[in-house]
Amino acid sequence: MEDEKISLRISREELLALDLYLAKHPEKGSRSHFIKNVIRECLDRDAQAGSEEIEERRAEASNDIVVKLPPYLRASVDALAQTLYNSPEEYIRELVRRDLDADGQKAKDVRDRAIFVATSEIGL
Repeated sequence: MEDEKISLRISREELLALDLYLAKHPEKGSRSHFIKNVIRECLDRDAQAGSEEIEERRAEASNDIVVKLPPYLRASVDALAQTLYNSPEEYIRELVRRDLDADGQKAKDVRDRAIFVATSEIGL
């Protein structure tokens, strides 16, 4: 694939700020290399956000719950799931099931609260 050449107009202040940044971060390469990488990162981030939105919509349609975990927690869940469970999802389901079933009363209380809230909202 052949690269295309474009022109970019930015203010002197922006250019000075870019040059100062690149002087402090030589690993970022030239102006051109840096700008190309920033554009690529922005497009990749947008594509990732779009795929997350699609996953959330798919989960809503299938009655799944999506839980976003920070990387360190996700790594722990994955490690435990590999040794004890068939998948991270199965491990999370077991944790929720254990918490709700630890005391039969806890699950009953949760259901009763949900029913109370639902009937309160419709005025019963």
